[in-house]
Amino acid sequence: MMSAMTMLSSDLAQEFESIHKQAVQNAWPMYQLFGLKMASDYPFGSRIPQGQGEMELVFTCQDTAPIAIAWNELEPVYTSIYRTKNNEPAWFLYQIEEYYVAHYTDSIDFYISRQAIIGHILNLELKDSYTMIFLPIILVLWLEFQGIPCLHGSAVVVNEHAVAFLADSGQGKSTLTTAFLQAGFPLLTDDKLPLDERDGGIWARSGTPLIRFFPEVAEMLVEDHRELDLILPGFTKRVAHIERDAQGRFCPIPMPLACLYILERNGMEDAEQKITICSLSQREAVMELIRYDFTTRVNAALGFSVARLGFYSKMAASIPVKRLSYPTRYDRLLEVRSAILEDLDGLT
Repeated sequence: MMSAMTMLSSDLAQEFESIHKQAVQNAWPMYQLFGLKMASDYPFGSRIPQGQGEMELVFTCQDTAPIAIAWNELEPVYTSIYRTKNNEPAWFLYQIEEYYVAHYTDSIDFYISRQAIIGHILNLELKDSYTMIFLPIILVLWLEFQGIPCLHGSAVVVNEHAVAFLADSGQGKSTLTTAFLQAGFPLLTDDKLPLDERDGGIWARSGTPLIRFFPEVAEMLVEDHRELDLILPGFTKRVAHIERDAQGRFCPIPMPLACLYILERNGMEDAEQKITICSLSQREAVMELIRYDFTTRVNAALGFSVARLGFYSKMAASIPVKRLSYPTRYDRLLEVRSAILEDLDGLT
């Protein structure tokens, strides 16, 4: 007699097989996201670049109820440290034999296999918002499962190389990125930075032509930030499509990584705050890279930490990692951008 876990795994396998068959038979449109060729029937439109070549992954988002799972009877392999308004964990990750399920409390479930990702919306009123916000996070998880690390960072293209900014949420990644877009440097990715080792170096994968920023930052690239969509109802951050909603260009292909800057913003009031850039030792760099790994806690729960340590140690030996201390004031952003460009001179 099959166990409940085996039966659930069998149900998931059937659903994944059905979705994959539909994608092939109906020739679903191909998109490119984080370097992946993803077939999907979801109406992304121009928000994600079109892709070509052999399909690597299938994605669909169902309005139908997900497979009935008694979550309280399963032990999650990871529980989010972030909480909902009702003080519940924001999401849980379950492993069901070879498959994973990311269960976002009261919003959306994602079933994850090596060949496909299936979203099941729990709140249909917010279908598009949930899909566009959470799918990139799930794709980062999918990449991690394939051994491809991802940093919590944004990147722009300077002299045909990627220049990345690492920081926690709300600490200025998108703001500084916007200052570079304003000067004509293309966006490579916002907030999530997947990495590859190739041709003897480290390459940064391209994300989406979307950037999220607060209203006061949005005004640097758009005439009226109120015309931009909120990332989610009740939030102040807006999302803009580069080249359509806002000034700027987007780079859809991977770029060799030239340098990473760890952002450290100073107080807003002191107009005399200096802009300083200092190189980190290899040991310090490894610690910062681990700190800004996008899925550090999940990696630890799943046993991926040793592999990540090896990757980041090798990366820190070949790519400069620097700490950038700069004033928070928006009127100093041009100075910060100039200091970075001067620092980069000769690196690439």
